[in-house]
Amino acid sequence: MPIHTLGLPCLLIATLLSACSTPSAAEPLALPATFDFTAAELPEQWEVVQPDGTSVAAKDRLLAIQSPADRHAGVRRTLGVDNVTVTARIHDAATVYLAWDDRTFVGTGKISPTPFARFHSIDAAAGRTTDVDHTGCPGYAAHLMRIQLGQDCIRFQYAAGDGPRQWRTLRTIERKAQYAGPPALVVVGKNFGIAQNAATLVPTDSVGRGNRGLLARVEIEATPADALHMNDDERRWLTEPRLDPVAQLLADGQRDPTFEEVARYHPEMKFKREIVGVPGHPLDIGTDWLGRLDASPWEGPVAWFEIGDERAPFADKPESVRRRLLDGYVPIVTLNSQREEVDYEMTVFGWADDFSPTADLYAYVRLTAWAGGETARLPKTIALAGRDHKQVALAPAASPAGAMTLCLRFKHPNPQTAEQISEAEFEAARAQAERAWRDLLAKCASFKLPDGRVDQAYRAWLAYSMLNADRVDGQLRIHDGAGFYDLQFGYSVALHAMALDLYRMPEYVADVLAAQVRLQKPDGHYLQECGLPDHGGFTLSLATHYLVTKDSAWMKAHAEPLKRACEWILARRAEAPAEGMCRGLIKFRPYNDYNDPVFNYQGNIYCCQGLEAAAAALGDVGDADAARRYAAEAVSYRQDILDSMDAATIVRDGVRMIPIEPDTHRLLKLTKYRGGEYYGLVASTLMENEFFAKDDHRADLLIGMLENRGGLAAGVCEFQEGIDHAYACGYLMNRLRAGEIRKTLLGFWSFMAYGMSRDTYSPVEVTLYKSGDNHYTLPHTYSCTQQLRLLRCLLLDEEDGDLVIARGVPSAWLEPSKRIEAMDAPTLFGPVSFRIETKDSRTALIRVDPPTRTPPREIRIHLRHPAGWAIAAAKSSRGPEPAIDGHVLRLAGLAEPVDMTVEFAASN
Repeated sequence: MPIHTLGLPCLLIATLLSACSTPSAAEPLALPATFDFTAAELPEQWEVVQPDGTSVAAKDRLLAIQSPADRHAGVRRTLGVDNVTVTARIHDAATVYLAWDDRTFVGTGKISPTPFARFHSIDAAAGRTTDVDHTGCPGYAAHLMRIQLGQDCIRFQYAAGDGPRQWRTLRTIERKAQYAGPPALVVVGKNFGIAQNAATLVPTDSVGRGNRGLLARVEIEATPADALHMNDDERRWLTEPRLDPVAQLLADGQRDPTFEEVARYHPEMKFKREIVGVPGHPLDIGTDWLGRLDASPWEGPVAWFEIGDERAPFADKPESVRRRLLDGYVPIVTLNSQREEVDYEMTVFGWADDFSPTADLYAYVRLTAWAGGETARLPKTIALAGRDHKQVALAPAASPAGAMTLCLRFKHPNPQTAEQISEAEFEAARAQAERAWRDLLAKCASFKLPDGRVDQAYRAWLAYSMLNADRVDGQLRIHDGAGFYDLQFGYSVALHAMALDLYRMPEYVADVLAAQVRLQKPDGHYLQECGLPDHGGFTLSLATHYLVTKDSAWMKAHAEPLKRACEWILARRAEAPAEGMCRGLIKFRPYNDYNDPVFNYQGNIYCCQGLEAAAAALGDVGDADAARRYAAEAVSYRQDILDSMDAATIVRDGVRMIPIEPDTHRLLKLTKYRGGEYYGLVASTLMENEFFAKDDHRADLLIGMLENRGGLAAGVCEFQEGIDHAYACGYLMNRLRAGEIRKTLLGFWSFMAYGMSRDTYSPVEVTLYKSGDNHYTLPHTYSCTQQLRLLRCLLLDEEDGDLVIARGVPSAWLEPSKRIEAMDAPTLFGPVSFRIETKDSRTALIRVDPPTRTPPREIRIHLRHPAGWAIAAAKSSRGPEPAIDGHVLRLAGLAEPVDMTVEFAASN
């Protein structure tokens, strides 16, 4: 065939392949063969498939293939050789295929229907197509994607495009009769076999990354003899039931799952990171998985030690580093490793004068080495190195006891400013940092818990949250990360404010909200990165701050921003459809990962609940007219949302489903009508603020999708073959309120085991929990927020005018000699204190100091005995005895502190 110059218009083959006919006469392919697509000319015997609306052209020394989702474009050549391994080096969203005919083919590559690319594999034969989206990956990076044909199997594999080829198998399928004989074609491109009227087509993401694929090279070789047959592990994977061992814990009787049980099935995360420093400072000091210091996990380390003449690092592998925070929660991190039988310990913290976010931030580091007292084995030279590869030589010295200690500090993030300091200077600064952090965290640590892990973890989440926040131009900005996600995501900020209001931080939250009010537009609209949930969350968080604190002066000062936010909602509702399935719904950008306007229930639910809360708050401070108006609008809005869900409900595969986007079904299509991925993440958020009544069938449909159609993994939200645990908070709180406490605890322990580092409680956005790989997005503020909200819900909750205590605490926390305590914990009724202390297996002592600002109708105390024993008797120090309802004590009209003695008895 002729050679095509790709800088010129390319050969148009057809809109779609009608058959895999031979492109042109060709000599039999000699193996191995390599085809280079980085030149301006197409390799010999390759043809271009380029229907209208697509392009295939040379660009930047790559072959660029541009195509929308409803048509196929790419390049192809005859193959006619069996048992081959075909590898394509690609960037962005492209796939390599082997085709027997236009309806019988296999392929693997990368796709990007959202801004996040992921690996992909497909097999089609006998009229059936299996289309699998695998784990996420950096789309822009080069990857080697390969199909390996064996005699009885077909493997879909990938490796990084650069460096040693370490192949990972995405999946293996049996090579059935339909795939017999040599494939007719090898194809590289997009959307092979697509039909323009495919019901599941979705637009690629609104920034267009999913439309493009880039090809550099294709390699074809004979499959090695040892790979021609399926191995035992692959056959087991194909034939054995794929049960989730973590979820299976719920099938083991009625006992509560434990952290140890949940954590034993999969490894802990590999790529850990903590941050230390000063709350609100724009800079933070990260300690990464190898003990290096960074300012951003995405940009790599800024400083690290080079030890000895070999210039050895502190650690070579993530698993060789042990780590801990001071007392488990104070952000002073200590790392331990061992090299050549020498034990190393590194302690890192940050300090600025007066603990000020506007002063220079200094990183303090102490490195010690110990070789059992044998000083001859200690390193003679140590240097601090940085990105520019300039070393700062240090002078290690051994003590008479045989330990080497070296202390330094530098102005972060510049290691060239490093200066060696004495251990006394280091200790003096460390003591200041410790005291400042302890004093700060004591103000918001409203619970004392018998589980040391959880008691430390929630304090660490508070510390990480305050470190991720940055004070800029005097304004406190809540960022979702330090060195990553350095943005204010309005929806996340709103949730964070509402969470910290429940942890004795009203002044801090007022500061946060003041910064957000400044970002409100004159027409009342508030938008920060996400979309409609930003505005609804902003409205809800302003009103909720008042409803928790009952600070009338603050509310009156912020009534106008709140009312402007409500008026914006009313104005957008007035523009909404007046009838039909989307009646009354606001069409707007749904979230930051998709920028096109759509009807989406999440943002509309937040706006509705914002109106409801605003009506309550404004009515409470005397603005009766606004309160009546917003309350009436909220009633209508709520009904419109519920009616829309009913009208939009579809049936597929015999299952009733509510599309999150009622008119497009985009999220359902993205998940191939399963309950995971973005569908599951958003479905869970619909339940995080109690929008649905307890017995609402719509919530049941959402829960059914999560629980029965792949929406959960290890008890939390599945995402790209991993978990995005924080998004499960709404689902888990819903299950708790429905009395399915074991499901909630399973998810909570999965948070602890797989959503964060198990030793320093640093949470991440996404974990590939089966392998321990994780995204470099930690510590993550949104995760901290949802973890704090879920923990508070386990301990304390408001429900239908009642105050609920200890409903979700693990039953193990009521074992003999354990104590659960809350101190002035904020609630919608005012601060409450309580103590639950078990003397032995039969007796518990309880004290409640009830809220008095707005007394709850009833206080319910849940006492789930570890052995399942019932409450036999309860004696009160004052007033009437509490009513006993199974494992629940009910106290109506309690206005003064009360002490109770509770007796348990074994159930018959």
